[in-house]
Amino acid sequence: MQIFLSLLFVALAIGCLQGFQGQENAPSVTVSGKGIEEEALKKIKNGIGDAVLPYPGITYDSINVTARKQGSSISLEVLASAHPGLAEGVDIYSFIYDPGSDEFFLKGYSLENLHLSVKDDAINVALQSDELTQLLESMALFQEEPTVKRILPATSEKFYQPKTLFSVTWRDYETGNVVSALVDPGEGKLVQLWSREEQ
Repeated sequence: MQIFLSLLFVALAIGCLQGFQGQENAPSVTVSGKGIEEEALKKIKNGIGDAVLPYPGITYDSINVTARKQGSSISLEVLASAHPGLAEGVDIYSFIYDPGSDEFFLKGYSLENLHLSVKDDAINVALQSDELTQLLESMALFQEEPTVKRILPATSEKFYQPKTLFSVTWRDYETGNVVSALVDPGEGKLVQLWSREEQ
């Protein structure tokens, strides 16, 4: 049930192409890392544009990459966001970059950079569930602001369909109570519901 909370690690190989070179309105890309060859850092900077997966209609304004040596590979933590007037939140990716094959392997993600209208749609679909609203009321979570995260089709395919879904989560950090709904706004459907109530 926690598949949409922890956003399961997904093995997804993405070829390194030409990144943002030559594109208009290209985002600001910053890559930092100690003990990593300049040539590798340059390839990461040029290729990260083909590895990240912004929500349709969103173009990242800023991409920050932190690189760390991991054996013969390089682990990457990527923070990407659009202009605040276009979308809110930050998309976080965890990649392994293989300098030998010049490929990026997506290992994990937490994607919150979304249009407000998309977030509202996902929340509204979740709130149509009587079971969910009862849980929110019984755990005193209605006053909490929900977070909305995008689930990639490669993950959704493992337990539903290969399509973009959204995880809507209400959490009280003081009590530890959590209610999370996995929704398919296109179908207006609640796919999964998960909750935890601390005693």
